[in-house]
Amino acid sequence: MYAYREMLTLTDPQTLHLKQPLPFGKGQRVEVVVLISNENEELQILE
Repeated sequence: MYAYREMLTLTDPQTLHLKQPLPFGKGQRVEVVVLISNENEELQILE
């Protein structure tokens, strides 16, 4: 398993711009987990 962590401030919620490329190949399946530092307790959880 490979894990990568980077803290970002989003400018566009549809796009993540990482500082460095990840070591994955084209067509490789990955699982993406997004954790949000919640300053607004009324933020809804999306499923």
